[in-house]
Amino acid sequence: MKGLIMIDIHSHILFAVDDGAVDLAESMALIADSYQQGVRTIIVTPHKRKNMFEATNTQISENFSVLKHAIQQQYPDLKLYLGNEIYYTSDVFTKLKQKNYFTLAETNFVLVEFAYESTYQEIYTAIREILSLGLRPVLAHVERYDALALHKERFFELRELGCLIQINAASVLPAKLFNDPLKVFKKRTQFCLKADLVDFVASDVHHLDQRKNYLQAAYQQIQKKYGTQRAQDLFEMNQKKILLERD
Repeated sequence: MKGLIMIDIHSHILFAVDDGAVDLAESMALIADSYQQGVRTIIVTPHKRKNMFEATNTQISENFSVLKHAIQQQYPDLKLYLGNEIYYTSDVFTKLKQKNYFTLAETNFVLVEFAYESTYQEIYTAIREILSLGLRPVLAHVERYDALALHKERFFELRELGCLIQINAASVLPAKLFNDPLKVFKKRTQFCLKADLVDFVASDVHHLDQRKNYLQAAYQQIQKKYGTQRAQDLFEMNQKKILLERD
């Protein structure tokens, strides 16, 4: 879409650090796809999860530097920042305190995820712990959490604390009639959008052939249903508020 500018705060395009891009070539292909869709700022957010995704901060930083250098000539107007998607376990609070994770673009915002089956009390307690450190939690792909599904009051409570809400672009798209693995998540996403409970839409992109980037299609869907201003807020303007902390 001509003139469309988006900021993606949740992506797995950084190569060889998690279950996203496997090498620099795939990272570049994913960036080309994002750029074509209208993305001009990307925060790469490799997973950090105990006993599963444990790339060192040194490795992540080195690969990020390689990727950033690689895009400079081809995409001079594309901004690339570093973050993490942090899977919340019992050790995360201490590690956050010790600054062992990358915050979103070196701000006080952190992208955090939970097990699908986490109880509301577990999520609520963790959000309060993060806030107690002076950090602002961004709750990743909220449509996945059973404890929040269709519970408007729980979203209100979390947002009142200072938690921000992110949904995945793939979950914004209309449900397929048959065999749609995201059908439940899409229903929950529509509930959140109707109730105006969402701060950000992000790609959560991993590859070109699966867990793809659907930002442009999701933007068009929200623009059609809720108007251009709402779409701009969810895909660009609210994200800018995070990046303002860098200034």
